[in-house]
Amino acid sequence: MGIRTATVTRGPLRRAIRTVGVIDYNETALADVTTKFKGWIETLYVDATGKQVHRDEPLFEIYSPELYSAQVEYLLSLSQAAKPDAGADSIRASALTKLRFFDISDNQISELEKTKQPRKTLRVNAPRDGIVVEKMAVQGQMVEAGMKLYRLADLSLVWVQAQIYEQDLVYLKLGQEATVALSYLPDREFRGRVTYIYPNVDEKTRTAKVRMEFHNPGYFLKPGMFATVQVMSELEPSALLAPDMAILRSGEKTTVFVALDSGKFDPRTVTLGPQAEGKASFAKPSRRCSSPKRRPQKRHSARKAARPQQQKATRECQAWLHPQTQPSNTSARCRSTYPSNTTARASAPSAA
Repeated sequence: MGIRTATVTRGPLRRAIRTVGVIDYNETALADVTTKFKGWIETLYVDATGKQVHRDEPLFEIYSPELYSAQVEYLLSLSQAAKPDAGADSIRASALTKLRFFDISDNQISELEKTKQPRKTLRVNAPRDGIVVEKMAVQGQMVEAGMKLYRLADLSLVWVQAQIYEQDLVYLKLGQEATVALSYLPDREFRGRVTYIYPNVDEKTRTAKVRMEFHNPGYFLKPGMFATVQVMSELEPSALLAPDMAILRSGEKTTVFVALDSGKFDPRTVTLGPQAEGKASFAKPSRRCSSPKRRPQKRHSARKAARPQQQKATRECQAWLHPQTQPSNTSARCRSTYPSNTTARASAPSAA
């Protein structure tokens, strides 16, 4: 008949949540390069978007009248520091602080102390390791204080922003493992963690944004790419599992069929637990979990108790049908046990 059977097993019940995500920059690893003074870019070292830079690597050299004056003030404070004056140290400290507030590095300050000559231009270095994702600086450009000239992004760790339907949010938690697959690398998976679940739900799509973090060796995960995201959630660590196809749902009750040794099937009413990935788990057994051929224990006990009396009445009636071997008072007892029409049929031979 083409009937297939499967064995009920015990194991973990896991649910897979699959969705599409967008790779994004790690916002905590972004850095803008600006100046705190007005000036002109004389030399541009990093002249293209996409270049990789390291911390303290020179980006450009800039000339600024304010910066030149700050160097002169510091050199004057150094010359006055040799004199026994109580206010010389405070002047020197003030001039040094001014240079540092202009983001002049300690190496350039040490070089100024050695040469005793102010420089027309000073270098502006990269504040951190990263990739140049935005570049506005052009050689010879005049820049204002606070103008953004570069944006650097560290791509060794990237974010993946995924959209999760609201009914699946209950299966997510912080720190949960997630995997990402790319269309141009179908044989490779990247593993990361769920780091943040945003507190709002989109009113149109009924989805919530979930942020995940992935390490990015080789920079294969590029911001702006689409990725296939999968999150595995363990619903129960140990449960009785059966294929979902083996469950018969009839509305009011749920039935499974137990294969017997004789080739027959015994229907059982069950209560289901969580279901996922083509598997159904069983909750505690129902009180009505029995075969329809079986009868309750009390009724069975009553029939068993009444069986000797019925056997006794049958023997008495059989004896009454053969009066030559039984006493004469048997007829009365049989008539009291069976209905009157039985007595009439049974008594017909004696009248003959």
